Amino acid sequence: LLRARDLGFDFAEVTVLYVLYNLSYAVLSYPAGVVSDRRNRRGVYTAGLGLFALAYLGFGLTTTPGWLWLLFPLYGGYTAPSGTTPTAALQRFDPRSRRWTLLPASPTPRGAAALAALDGKLDAVGGAAGQALTTLEVYDVAGRRWRSAPPMATPREHIAAVAAGDGLYVFGGRSSAGELDTAERFDPSSRRWSRLPSLRKARSGFAAVAVQGRPVVFG
Repeated sequence: LLRARDLGFDFAEVTVLYVLYNLSYAVLSYPAGVVSDRRNRRGVYTAGLGLFALAYLGFGLTTTPGWLWLLFPLYGGYTAPSGTTPTAALQRFDPRSRRWTLLPASPTPRGAAALAALDGKLDAVGGAAGQALTTLEVYDVAGRRWRSAPPMATPREHIAAVAAGDGLYVFGGRSSAGELDTAERFDPSSRRWSRLPSLRKARSGFAAVAVQGRPVVFG
């Protein structure tokens, strides 16, 4: 942005350049995340670094204002694969070999979701991908495959979730409406969600554990 001002751009033009950068970042983030999760993570990251080098080389060398209309979207192209974007990746750590293994990617790229283990399966619930989600997807550890399950009633991210007894419990989190105090339980045998009594205090970014078969939230 300072380079744009040095080359004679006024405030309105600098604002348009910044909008172009953000549009490029927004448009390319999702496909970059999908390719990274399912194809070639290292290649996507390397391509991002290449765009970074080209953009900064251009910023440093150009004396023609018109080139900035290309360089700012190019820089957005670097940020998309290199920045923080929702991911569908699932990885497993083996403490004996001290190595990570990439497992099949989930159907929905997202961040700020919760994961709970129930009956030999992993339940990935909630999270955000541009907005809070109601999504529940179940990974069969033995079968190494994902399947979709009925969604929650309330979109939420930064939630606490835990498997206790024979159900999946989801607490709090936040959405566009703010922090939540609502709670839900999923029964995998009936594939139905039920509403639970609300938390005493709305919150997000906290944790839940099972103690003697009962869910306990803290933080």
